[in-house]
Amino acid sequence: MSEPTTEPTTLALTVPVTVDGRTLSTVTLRRPKVGDLRRMDRAGSGDLDKTLWLIGSLADLTPAEVDELDARDLATIGEVVAGFTGTAV
Repeated sequence: MSEPTTEPTTLALTVPVTVDGRTLSTVTLRRPKVGDLRRMDRAGSGDLDKTLWLIGSLADLTPAEVDELDARDLATIGEVVAGFTGTAV
């Protein structure tokens, strides 16, 4: 098992996102805390809802911005989040 990532990670988006006039070409993810994981558990009924909530929280994205992420970018972001904890989210 690889060592968890310790620093925030910035990723270039394959497909930039524009919502309400704000264009994102990168996202920066901070490390999750236990409180984030607790809130994630209450964030939705399914795994996808929970994962999307956590990504939005860690990257300081609005729900609308998360909804506009390209599926490939979502997969890459998910890998980074999993690297923070050493497990899949």
